[in-house]
Amino acid sequence: MTVESPIEKAIRPSVGLLGWYSVCASKLLKENELYHLSMFNEPLVIYRDKNNKPRCIKDSCPHRSASFRGGENQNGEIVCPYHGARYTTSCNEDGSDRITCNHIIDSHYDNFAKHLHLRQYPCIEQDDYIYIYYTGEAQPSPKDFQIKSHLENSLPEAYGFDLKDYEYEEVFIDFKCDWSRIIENHLDILHIFWLHGNTLPG
Repeated sequence: MTVESPIEKAIRPSVGLLGWYSVCASKLLKENELYHLSMFNEPLVIYRDKNNKPRCIKDSCPHRSASFRGGENQNGEIVCPYHGARYTTSCNEDGSDRITCNHIIDSHYDNFAKHLHLRQYPCIEQDDYIYIYYTGEAQPSPKDFQIKSHLENSLPEAYGFDLKDYEYEEVFIDFKCDWSRIIENHLDILHIFWLHGNTLPG
């Protein structure tokens, strides 16, 4: 089990910033690939399951807490790079939607494996974007969450913006810095052209 430091716990929001987040464009989430990101210093992975549904999981294999970096998505089945543990979506009789381990190393561990579930966040694809409901505490099933705000209330249309009336261009840049620096620098948008004009694409 992974033990968080006091600093990591302090970074996690408890109120105010919890809720729906747009985390990537649908076109970035390729079939049979893993998309790594972090929210408030929590490593996450987004991928498409066997039904092409987007899933957001904590980047930690419950077997030995290994990261899924370097792992595989084989037709919707996640393979941990450390011990080869395989996880796939399973719907149980109680309606819970878990991502359960099918196999670890050899057949002697199969009985143990079925009790391992990846921790995840509710994940929805809408209008060409992937959204997650972030609470800072991933759960075995999306059914375990008490979602307090509707996604529709967070979309631009809810604030009177009709996207058909606007022209815009999407640019994806991987900033190698803390998220707070990104916000701080975008609040002072004029400095970007002077200071970073020759370094940013486009």
